[in-house]
Amino acid sequence: MHAFELELHRELPPGHPLHGVKATAVARCERCDDILFSVANQPFPWAVVHLTWTGREERAP
Repeated sequence: MHAFELELHRELPPGHPLHGVKATAVARCERCDDILFSVANQPFPWAVVHLTWTGREERAP
């Protein structure tokens, strides 16, 4: 698994729409560090995520 996918799964708390979902990084904006993920088996095929790179689960907003 790519580092972006690993960090995404580390950061997502239970209850987040992407928690436990297969997501594959397909593009990165180098200017703002946002990652575009292709999302499998969901009503939304794409997700743009700004990873914090803390290596731990984030708090839900």
